[in-house]
Amino acid sequence: MSPSPYSATGEFIFIEVNVKGIKAVLGVVYCPPGVDYLPKLESALEPISADYIHHLIMGDFNTNLLVNSSSSTKLTSLVTSLNLSILPLQATHHNIDSPDTLLDLVITSAPDSIIAHGQCPAPGFSRHDLVYASYRLHTSKQKLETVLMRSMSKVDADAIRRDAASLDWDQVVSATTIDDKVAVFNSNLLTLYDVHAPLRLVKLKRPPAPWISKGVRMAMTRRDRAFHNYKRDRSDINWCKYKAARNRCNQVVRSAKRRHIHDNIIDASSADVWKFLKTLGIGKNPTKLTHSSFSGDDLNTHFSSASVLDPLIRSQTISEVTSTALLVPEVFVFSAVSDDGVRKIIHSIKSKAVGVDDISRLTKPRLRFATNGNNRRRYEKFHTLQHHISNKISNDAGIILREANLPPGVRCEEGPHLIPVC
Repeated sequence: MSPSPYSATGEFIFIEVNVKGIKAVLGVVYCPPGVDYLPKLESALEPISADYIHHLIMGDFNTNLLVNSSSSTKLTSLVTSLNLSILPLQATHHNIDSPDTLLDLVITSAPDSIIAHGQCPAPGFSRHDLVYASYRLHTSKQKLETVLMRSMSKVDADAIRRDAASLDWDQVVSATTIDDKVAVFNSNLLTLYDVHAPLRLVKLKRPPAPWISKGVRMAMTRRDRAFHNYKRDRSDINWCKYKAARNRCNQVVRSAKRRHIHDNIIDASSADVWKFLKTLGIGKNPTKLTHSSFSGDDLNTHFSSASVLDPLIRSQTISEVTSTALLVPEVFVFSAVSDDGVRKIIHSIKSKAVGVDDISRLTKPRLRFATNGNNRRRYEKFHTLQHHISNKISNDAGIILREANLPPGVRCEEGPHLIPVC
């Protein structure tokens, strides 16, 4: 609001209008004659013009734009510098002994959004015409978010067991590198789940509501049934029954929400609390990162050859490194890992995110493997491979291979014949 006293300077008021998330500024201005109001008006319009996209400003500026004067030039220059436009009008102030003047203006930042504008005479109470404008705020329809999901609840364990047994799992062991082993393992796993739990496109029409339990659904059903009865017979009794069912349903929903929020934050850490609040729509949306097209080797090559070291600094660094006493490294060996150990490690992963391999934690624990035969070396070699794979595909859980001694006679060259079971 402009400062007082009245007529000492320009007066103006601006309000923010929010239409379905789109914000616009409406302003009304009155500038007394013979007063230099432009500095005050400029200081008020500058932050508004920068913070908003849609502006509609009207008022009596008491500056005649039909004549070329210093005041009219300053006003038009101010409006132009703020990326605003003055809509064309005829003379809006009608005089008896002098020519009519254009004092009442309509200013906007988006002339294309003006549907109609103009002026109407009001001889009954003023010499000024009433100016008007119709502004269109286009609110685009909210696009539904679509995600790819697998329905794991309807997987037939017997069917996936049969199909898993028919796959060639020996390639996992015969692969020469861990990356190749993981690639073959993931390929077989995805082949199974593409058949038994295929990806399907799901539109998220509303935010998730995990607090909706069986009791909440029953209360909603009673409410809807009571409203349907009232629509068929609009009596006072049915209306009272509907209100009672509606109020009861609202109470059950509020209680379920409070219970759900309380159970998730009561003993949670700060990080888990914020993660939970984001599921409720509180906080900033996470930034989606795109995977780079270059590998880790490319990064190492770039940074190792990006700059040329000074010869003196290089020699000093090499001298310090070579003079440092070498630490005796500990022996790193693999240990035999049980099926339960692998499943426990995978279950310890809290994130449900799908990685670059298109596999989430929810799919990994559902498939386990066994070996046929009593070859101890193959058996333990296979479980060592399982631990390799678990470590590779579960690196977000910070899993580390244990350092221990293998049983006597166990080597890591041979591979077992694998039979996958569920």
